[in-house]
Amino acid sequence: VNTFNHPELQEAREKREEEREVEKESSKEDDAVLQNALNALNSNDFDLSKRTHILIISEKFGGSDVLANLMSYDENLFFLPSVSNVIKSATDFNKISHCTIPQSLVDYYITHMGAALTSKSISKFCPEGRCSEELTTDNLEAECMSKHIAVLEGSTENWPLKTIDALSMEVAYVKRDPRAIISRLLEDEEISEEEVQLFSAQLCARIKSFTEHSSSSHNIYQVFEYEKLAVSPMTSLSQLYHKLLDTTHIPNIDLSKEYKNELYLSVRDWKNKLLTIVVDAVNEECSGIINNYKL
Repeated sequence: VNTFNHPELQEAREKREEEREVEKESSKEDDAVLQNALNALNSNDFDLSKRTHILIISEKFGGSDVLANLMSYDENLFFLPSVSNVIKSATDFNKISHCTIPQSLVDYYITHMGAALTSKSISKFCPEGRCSEELTTDNLEAECMSKHIAVLEGSTENWPLKTIDALSMEVAYVKRDPRAIISRLLEDEEISEEEVQLFSAQLCARIKSFTEHSSSSHNIYQVFEYEKLAVSPMTSLSQLYHKLLDTTHIPNIDLSKEYKNELYLSVRDWKNKLLTIVVDAVNEECSGIINNYKL
């Protein structure tokens, strides 16, 4: 029986052809956006004065990723997560502010898919959770050039306050209870119980200096508390947009109940994990900071 011209099969073929045409047009539009951005970059037409750079930082496990990931829902911005693993100097920051993406950062995202997939700017080049040959410096630079807001996220471990203060970027520092940070570091075996006291002294000295820092003539510096962020993420996000972007607009985000509950529990879960002797050691070294937290 000849089924080639069967009406249902013919209809299915025509529908698939229509879908392919739509896909081609969509691909052409994406390519055009990227090409226009590249043309602007090559012709030096991009006006940096109209561009806003936001740097979201915290201690490791301090919560900068939580705040940055909320911002990443906004399709109007270019987002690079975990850049502190690669970007170390003010010179490197300056290059990124001009949309010059180092190959080392692309290599990092290729080998750290968890970070790459938190950013729409990067994940678009990583279909089905695997980065394709399209994830290149050229394409990321074009993506960067197509947005007027760039958000970078990372840890203060590799960035002294002096480096941060010299940047022409708006800065959001996420402050978190040091006991929660110590708990995560112990859990991941990044420090031992014997190292807690010395590490706590260094950690809390850094938290104190970053928390007490103020805005300069060339950037806005704003401190956000992780505990408030975890309990009311949308309120904290709204405050960030208001203070750093001078707008009441925030992206439409539908956070799952599971994620909200996970954030809420993260505020106090250290109490069920840390030994009393460890808590006492942290309290001793960080009394000035911990006094601000209610048990």
